[in-house]
Amino acid sequence: MRVPLERPERPEGGAWECHHVFGGSCRKWSEKYNCVIYLLPQMHRGTNGIHRNKAFRQRIQQEYQRRLEMAGLTRGEFIETFLKSRL
Repeated sequence: MRVPLERPERPEGGAWECHHVFGGSCRKWSEKYNCVIYLLPQMHRGTNGIHRNKAFRQRIQQEYQRRLEMAGLTRGEFIETFLKSRL
């Protein structure tokens, strides 16, 4: 990819937390390519939050893979960077 995605603005008010869409060893790439979202604590770490809800996490990862591919990253480049395709 030639240009990272536009980094989202942190919403005003509330206790918003930054979540890296692709975590673990891919966290640095999430940061580089601006694959971050802001969530309220209950949606980030709560019982049904992104860290505990696999379907929610997969939906967000798929959306961000599509965004990166639309921005110019090939599927092969995505896999090389983020270790596997989420689509």
